[in-house]
Amino acid sequence: MDPLGVLGIAANVIAVVDLAAKACDVVYNFAKSAKDCPKTITQLQQELSAVQTTADGLREIARRLEDSAKAGGEPVPLISQLSTALKECEDTLKDLVKELEGHFSNKLREKFGRRLKWPIREPEVIDLIARLARYQKIFHEALQVDIA
Repeated sequence: MDPLGVLGIAANVIAVVDLAAKACDVVYNFAKSAKDCPKTITQLQQELSAVQTTADGLREIARRLEDSAKAGGEPVPLISQLSTALKECEDTLKDLVKELEGHFSNKLREKFGRRLKWPIREPEVIDLIARLARYQKIFHEALQVDIA
């Protein structure tokens, strides 16, 4: 991986941590006011929280990778996988937040006091949980490699 790719990892880590926190908040707020929420909403909230916690642990690793890249050091083989997972996770979280905020901010629903309908179907929530679990596993593996 080129040094410029390594240098973007810290920014991606910060974005993922921030987006995961925002997604947790949006999902929680939407779920408590929505009707017909899937039963897996709690699992989605837990997975978002786990991704946030694990990604937050990557901050120090990202800083060290950037320092190594600036000094001309060899990148760790796991870095390209980590970089890809961070970008995919960031995109997934952006899409989730955008979709929920778009429905949540509907002024007509707020004006008339109607309960919001959960906009994501159960199979899509299950797929989202699986993707978040995969990202979280990659982040966790990067943390384990760093410890070793």
